[in-house]
Amino acid sequence: MYEFSDIVVILAVFLFCGTVKGIVGFGLPVLAIAMLSLTFDARIGMVLVLMPAITTNIWQSFVGGKLREIMLRIWPFLLTAMIAIWFASGFLNVVDGALLTRLLGLLLVVYALSTLAGVTLELGGRREKWAGPVVGILNGVFTGLTGSLSVPGVLFLNSIGLPRALLRQAMGLLFLVSSTTLMVALYFRGALSIEANLVSALSVVPALSGMLLGEWLGKYLPEDLFRRIFLIGLTMLGATLILNG
Repeated sequence: MYEFSDIVVILAVFLFCGTVKGIVGFGLPVLAIAMLSLTFDARIGMVLVLMPAITTNIWQSFVGGKLREIMLRIWPFLLTAMIAIWFASGFLNVVDGALLTRLLGLLLVVYALSTLAGVTLELGGRREKWAGPVVGILNGVFTGLTGSLSVPGVLFLNSIGLPRALLRQAMGLLFLVSSTTLMVALYFRGALSIEANLVSALSVVPALSGMLLGEWLGKYLPEDLFRRIFLIGLTMLGATLILNG
């Protein structure tokens, strides 16, 4: 049962995370789950983030007109990620919640520090064909257990030489497909309560409002500087989750 104060905190988190996504173009699901994990169980954060994550990534997935081209290139990666999400989510009620929270924190730290350091891989050509399914499995396992949609999937998409416009659309597609698969998996496993679904649906409003606000603020803020501040903050947040569980 969510208290009124809980709902206020949840809506404020999604307003903030939506604003961040509006400015830098990513970060809503993983940041929201991490922030909610400071107050709630990480598994609750995974459920609450589903509707905002799906809604805010629909537009990013379809804008650009290159959806067919992207799908033809990365479908093995997406398919194995979906399969891994389905199976990994079945262990949510088996694995200790504190361990899942620490795993989420570790993924945040790895993701933020690797991005800050400009770590890049080159997996074009033949390497892309075998690396896609392997990374898809890893990304799906981490998504199914923690709700984090980014690690190591975003690193893979950065490594296969996609142009900037296609990369942004491919990331949106990864987030959309992953969050939708996770929602279906949790539904069939009885992990989505009516109350949680209602709060998640309600959270779409501040998330979208935050995105619009972030896009407006982005016109006046230096994106590179804000991105670095965001990644540093994500590192600190991840470290907090690791230490506190």
